[in-house]
Amino acid sequence: MKKSIKINGICCSGCTSKIENALKGLTETEKVEINPAEGIVSLELSRDVDNELIENIITSSGHYTVTEII
Repeated sequence: MKKSIKINGICCSGCTSKIENALKGLTETEKVEINPAEGIVSLELSRDVDNELIENIITSSGHYTVTEII
């Protein structure tokens, strides 16, 4: 299961590390790739995870706003 997540507020490598570590806390996470210039996270999961849970994990890791999950 792949998801693409658009996030506002990624401004540095520290931001990418926080988001990556938070998403890796999900047992279903297999791979996380972050493009900070585009504000897009590519997430590969072993099974589907509720979008609301993913959004909560990201927003609780810093001052980030999830604008779209595909």
